[in-house]
Amino acid sequence: MAAIDFEMNFVRDEREADLLRRAVKHLRDAQETIRLNVGIDFVSIDLRGALECLSELTGESVGEDVLNEIFSKFCVGK
Repeated sequence: MAAIDFEMNFVRDEREADLLRRAVKHLRDAQETIRLNVGIDFVSIDLRGALECLSELTGESVGEDVLNEIFSKFCVGK
């Protein structure tokens, strides 16, 4: 499998590079799970992990680390 160049222009910072690395790992894990013929349920777990990373990268979802960073700077009260 070819290496992925995380120095490409669309990766703006280390957080995005980390999300891409994690997505790739989940996809490789899914590939290995398929190869081992373990079962579709286990493949779906790996694919869901990749989707979560990519969704966070595109802004469709927000990771807990981002929420923690936002709320650490604001006083949220009643």
